[in-house]
Amino acid sequence: MHCTVLRTQLLPCALRRSVIFSRAHHSATGRFITISSQGTPVTREIELSLGDPGSTYVTFDPEISWAFKAGTILQGSSSSTQDQDLYPLKFYHDTRHFSHESSLYPRLEIPEDLPRQSNANSSSATLHTSGVTHAITLDNTPDAHFQHSMRESAQRLQPVLDKLKDM
Repeated sequence: MHCTVLRTQLLPCALRRSVIFSRAHHSATGRFITISSQGTPVTREIELSLGDPGSTYVTFDPEISWAFKAGTILQGSSSSTQDQDLYPLKFYHDTRHFSHESSLYPRLEIPEDLPRQSNANSSSATLHTSGVTHAITLDNTPDAHFQHSMRESAQRLQPVLDKLKDM
């Protein structure tokens, strides 16, 4: 088990109450499925990290994100937030996979279900493509808030890090 910690001093007071400050995760193997140039599915196993039971996120190597981003462009849609680091996806509970709402591929299958956000079979999710590892979180959850807070903290600290790098 590993743990990611977010330092609370970097957060505005209003956000401190609604954000998880650390989260445990474990390694797992997922299946990433794309379509070949011949139009047939291509499956490969990938390493990913899943949150402990009750968590609503998965993290993975950034190369997986490029296929989801390309799929978004090919479908003629863009990030719903107009933020080039965030891409809308769906999580399908019955098949335990993430994909675009209007396309089966690319898709990321995970070995466990995530908590349902309603009685529906699918939950809205967001692909986060900033940082060293990329993540998908179910929308409007503490894990989604955590991911947004980590990204905002990194953006605020970047100018300071750049100055230190130049010293």
